[in-house]
Amino acid sequence: MKKKIDFSRFYMACTVFFTLIFVMLFCRVSWAAEQTVKVAFFEGENFLTEDDNGHKQGYAYDYLQMISYYTDWKYEYVYGTWTELLEQFYRGEIDLMPGLTKTAEREEKAFFPGYPMGVESYYIYAHADDPLVQLRGSSFDGHVIGINRNSYQYDLLKKWIREEAPGAQIRLFDGNESRQKAFSSGETQETVTTALNISYGMNMIPVKWIGGSDYYLAVSKNRPDLLGKLDSALGEIVAIKPNFTNQLMEKYFQGNAVSMSLSREENRYITEHPVLRIGYFANYLPFSGKDPDGNVQGVITDIVSNMLHFLGIERRVTPVYISYDSMDDMLKALKNGEIQVMFPCENDVTIAEEEEVFLTSELIRVPMFMIFRGEYQEDMVKRIAVVNGNNFQKRLSERLYPDAETVECESTDEGFRIVEAGDADVMLVNETVKDAYFSKVRNRVLNTFPIPENRTICMAVNRGKIPLYSLLERGIAALPKNFVITSTYEYIGAGSSFDIDNFIHEHIYTIFIVTILTAVLVIGSISYLIMSRREKAAYDRMAHTDNMTGLWNRRAYDEDMERVEKKDLPADAVYISADLNELKHCNDTLGHEAGDEMIRAAADGLKEVLNPYGKVYRIGGDEFAAMVRIPRERQKEILEALSQVKKDWTGSGGQRVSLSLGVVAGDEIRKLTLHEIISEADQRMYDNKAAYYQQTGHDRRK
Repeated sequence: MKKKIDFSRFYMACTVFFTLIFVMLFCRVSWAAEQTVKVAFFEGENFLTEDDNGHKQGYAYDYLQMISYYTDWKYEYVYGTWTELLEQFYRGEIDLMPGLTKTAEREEKAFFPGYPMGVESYYIYAHADDPLVQLRGSSFDGHVIGINRNSYQYDLLKKWIREEAPGAQIRLFDGNESRQKAFSSGETQETVTTALNISYGMNMIPVKWIGGSDYYLAVSKNRPDLLGKLDSALGEIVAIKPNFTNQLMEKYFQGNAVSMSLSREENRYITEHPVLRIGYFANYLPFSGKDPDGNVQGVITDIVSNMLHFLGIERRVTPVYISYDSMDDMLKALKNGEIQVMFPCENDVTIAEEEEVFLTSELIRVPMFMIFRGEYQEDMVKRIAVVNGNNFQKRLSERLYPDAETVECESTDEGFRIVEAGDADVMLVNETVKDAYFSKVRNRVLNTFPIPENRTICMAVNRGKIPLYSLLERGIAALPKNFVITSTYEYIGAGSSFDIDNFIHEHIYTIFIVTILTAVLVIGSISYLIMSRREKAAYDRMAHTDNMTGLWNRRAYDEDMERVEKKDLPADAVYISADLNELKHCNDTLGHEAGDEMIRAAADGLKEVLNPYGKVYRIGGDEFAAMVRIPRERQKEILEALSQVKKDWTGSGGQRVSLSLGVVAGDEIRKLTLHEIISEADQRMYDNKAAYYQQTGHDRRK
């Protein structure tokens, strides 16, 4: 007998089943909708911009992208003027409003996270050639000042006009574009904006400060669910990257407000001083020195010529360079007026105050190294070579090794020979000098050891020379980033050409053979030419090789990346960023020799895996990079091998090798610029390193 079907239960089961399916789909759609966040996008120089190709950038854009990495938000950008977008934000049509200052009134209309997005100051700006600039904004009677409506600056400007400039008038604009256009055309005499929105070359000068405030990434009252996620993300960012906003400021706003237009005082100084007398230390290449004819050479000439060019005064000012064999003598010449500018100077404000000089902003910061013969020992420094007149070297040597005997020498080259001969134990030099002299094969018997010191180099003028000081500061701020360090390459080795002793030392066998075979002069000459070419190639190789690991060094990396940047990358190109884990712990517990052993082991492992495919570089203490070509079908295999580099290696102190890696490969490498590829690989490496320390529970600072 067949069992009778209970249709009522069947219908109920179907109803429950389809209801569950509907609920699951609805929840999934709702969840997906929560990931899409509407963001106000208003044009602001360096803050939020988008070109004709849809490429976005700016402080706020990078800030938003970093937040999305911790929230998985997908942004939908809503475009418009500041006024339009702010009204939409208050109506709940936009979820996030970047750059909003917190006030009591706005707190009733929006949520503000616990962390500010940044801090800004508000200025009244005038055109650089406006007489008001020379008077430093002494009178605004009858002037029309442009400002964005519904902005915090508007409230500050009204208060300032009421208290200090009742004769001024206000004209309101809906956004930055229309406000700036009116200012450029002369419809308004002045305009109010933040220093963050001023770009190099706009020739706008601040004449009055009217206030400042923190600003935030505000959240709509209709989206309270976003506030908690935003606060959590910002907390994570601050904990992991406490300098994140400072780095964004440096990226987008460093030197952005520099104006090429000079003040009245600066113009007067140039008129009264058409010749600029610059003193330089004659024994400090690649920064400053003499060529074989006794003329100035070195980075100082590039710095000055480019500063004058950027300020547009190269035809009004003639630089005259005066050499000094002693930094003390150069300082005396500055004090008695023989020279107006002194270079180089150590960026030490305590010494500057004692000597009564003004120091310019830092031009370059270079690491310091110890040069010695044999094996490094902690107590090896009994005698230390110091170049006469080099106060940098003298002060550092006396501070680090106060009990050591000073062995004076006339040049760095002589100091190297003294150390090589054993008449001094060590000499302290900066990285550029080290690279110059170690490019010479003769110095292969010497070794190097990095010391925890950097030299910061700047210029100096006499105290009270304010117009000259401001001119130098304006020119330094206009120099491209990394200008000085890249300019040193031309002069590295310029002051260390071979003398006859060097030549005999390096070519003694060649000379002997040529002497014996004088009868076959032609054959001997050909042999000499061939050997010279090989030696030149060896010099070049050594100048581009890291002494400790045998990898390519930072100089080779910079030159190769400059060439890579000028051509399209192939589809099989792979960029790798690598960094040792636990090196500081190893140095602190086992000593620097154990740390060096780790670095060499990691370098050997990277070479074993990657040498068949391209170059591997050591670009810092424990930092490595590689630009290689790996067939796509082998990339996974090679990258897996890379992750296992030296896993079975154990050092003399029991230390193990662990590398954090960041890799950019495949199709994505062809979509990015070289700068973006390197930044992305570094970021992935940092994320990998953070995951390692989180997994191991170790404190990376220890």
